[in-house]
Amino acid sequence: MDDFVVKPVDPANLFEKVASWLQSSKPARPAAAPPAGATPAPSVFEAADLNRLLGHVEDLDLAQGLRSLRNDGARYLELLKQFYRTHATVADELENLLNEGRHDDVLRKAHAMRGAAATLGLTATAKAAGAIEGLLRNRDSGLDTAVFTMYSGRIRLAQESLQAALADIDLPLSPAVSTAAVDEDEQRATLERLMSLLARDDINSNDVFRESEPALRQVFGEDTALIRELIESYDYPAALSAIKRIVNGNRA
Repeated sequence: MDDFVVKPVDPANLFEKVASWLQSSKPARPAAAPPAGATPAPSVFEAADLNRLLGHVEDLDLAQGLRSLRNDGARYLELLKQFYRTHATVADELENLLNEGRHDDVLRKAHAMRGAAATLGLTATAKAAGAIEGLLRNRDSGLDTAVFTMYSGRIRLAQESLQAALADIDLPLSPAVSTAAVDEDEQRATLERLMSLLARDDINSNDVFRESEPALRQVFGEDTALIRELIESYDYPAALSAIKRIVNGNRA
């Protein structure tokens, strides 16, 4: 680790720490023709645009979400959509895991969801996931399933409001993937940067991996598919463990 930032993470302080080695610019994303009835995503979003598009999302802290992504409105919307796709049925999943007695899995999923939701400014989801996490951490004194179900229901309602807001927003296509030869040492350095971000539960892990994935795949093959799945589901501890296995030559 080259540096550290104490929790809770202050985005301004975090970006100052990592700016020296994060890529300073991103490839341009060519705009796609939106389907009929969809709201096209402009290249730059003003706060008023996002307030209009996301005004019905329950307890959304838009300022927090934008701070976390350096006011990149298009990327913020992209990550909101990714968050919804990943956690669309998470309330049911949490309830099923609890019914199966898989308490550690409930705790891991709630923890990952709370961190990602808080970073994106999804306050209602973050609070409910945090409450579930607290219930599981203190379950030795008894776990009130009715309270658990109340909080999972709040997550379900919050996800429904997010889905409704995002349904008609169209986002630009990602840039074309380069097939140029890559240097293995450079990609190992990328994994080291990813590990540093993942260890801090930093949502910029998603951007760094997304931009580096084609080159990483050339060096590490299908091992990158598991990393992508874990990062996109915001399971940063598991992603960190998977990358450590690759770095140490013990691939899954």
